[in-house]
Amino acid sequence: LQVLMQRLLPARKRETGGILRKGKARRKSHNGMKKKVTVITVNLNNLEGLKRTAESVIAQTSRDFEYIVIDGGSTDGSREYIARLPRVDYWVSEPDKGIYNAMNKAVRMAQGEYCIFMNSGDAFFAPDVLDQVIPRLNGGDFYVGQPMLMRDDQMERGHMPDTMTLEFLLEDSINHQC
Repeated sequence: LQVLMQRLLPARKRETGGILRKGKARRKSHNGMKKKVTVITVNLNNLEGLKRTAESVIAQTSRDFEYIVIDGGSTDGSREYIARLPRVDYWVSEPDKGIYNAMNKAVRMAQGEYCIFMNSGDAFFAPDVLDQVIPRLNGGDFYVGQPMLMRDDQMERGHMPDTMTLEFLLEDSINHQC
């Protein structure tokens, strides 16, 4: 399953996936106007998925983001691949206590006001996703994207409501790239 972000919708809860607001940004973006985003990728022995994700992140036309990669001590060449990536602001490859431990480690290192999790195997829908997303980040606790799912080489649009409701959260779920 490959989750692809296409458009953002505001939401009201903070407990589940999407782009989470981290708090006040510790450093300003290059032009001082846009909200800064931290893209986080966690990986463990998924070199091919990591390549797909990293290429998608690095191909973003926006430069108003930082990129953090947390690898759980992979033995499949992932560490060496990460070390050669041209645009990673912080990375580490070491054993951890699982995917959520790795995500929390990344959030602690993140400098952005918002974090988006693009785990190994995930990809942005297009190279201009962050250019479209960043101007829309206007202080909400979190935002969720319109997912595009790849199943058996077929692209399928996921469903997200225009307004987040308790009913939706009870009957469905917010996509999360884990």
